[in-house]
Amino acid sequence: MIELKSAGQLEKAIERAKAGSLFVRFVRFRQFRVENRANGRTYNVNFYVRARRRFGHCDCTGGERGLACKHLAAAAAIQTGIAAMRRAH
Repeated sequence: MIELKSAGQLEKAIERAKAGSLFVRFVRFRQFRVENRANGRTYNVNFYVRARRRFGHCDCTGGERGLACKHLAAAAAIQTGIAAMRRAH
């Protein structure tokens, strides 16, 4: 699990996500499944808020080592949009 502090922290992961063939599925608020269509693998991504601090976790190899992976970045883009829509209503 990593603490999400800034968009800059995910910069490299965002570039990898854009270059990849990822498909993000919404499971429920703050939970996603991200499929890498290039290799057929699916990863679980979760977001948490604890004491006003934001965290994310992906069960891929990089995520298990506490790195900001492309799966986390792809799901974060969707989560940000969902959260913005919820705030608007």
